[in-house]
Amino acid sequence: REKKIFRTLVLGVILANTIMFVRILIEVFVINRVLLWELILPLSILILVCGVFSYLLWMKAKDAKGKVELSSPFTLGPALKFGAFFAVILALVKVADVYLSSKGVYLVSFISGFADVDAITVSLSQLSKGSLGLEIARNGIILAALTNVAVKGGIAYIFGDREKFGKIILLFYIVLILLGLGLMWLL
Repeated sequence: REKKIFRTLVLGVILANTIMFVRILIEVFVINRVLLWELILPLSILILVCGVFSYLLWMKAKDAKGKVELSSPFTLGPALKFGAFFAVILALVKVADVYLSSKGVYLVSFISGFADVDAITVSLSQLSKGSLGLEIARNGIILAALTNVAVKGGIAYIFGDREKFGKIILLFYIVLILLGLGLMWLL
């Protein structure tokens, strides 16, 4: 049933990813405006690329007809899991920064990106107000976001229709990740 609307579903996934980049900027804005200036250019470029691709997909998918069954996103479990995950990430980032310097922060960012970007974004935003360098915090946040994109792309490819849905997302996410890594090291 969803095969008829695969472009619409791809559009939803790409837009959710775009919102992740916007959400990162909002979180950093609230916590550490100095760090925001470090992140605004690379994340804005990624947002723009996602926006252009989303528009092109929308032009092809706007007339698609079909149904998708959804469940309620409002439950207490995810909030409690985020709180616990945030505490663990904050502790790991602090320990990694003390004992492993920037390599440790990047390792924790990479690992945390497998599950979530909010906890590492909040942690690095807080820590970069003090002892953590802005460039390390910026790169850690971007690395976590790109890891999260890679995980989502892998999930889409493995569990989605590989010929249409998964293939489009995987190819787009590879381009997005390569662009993001380039921006991370060039800026």
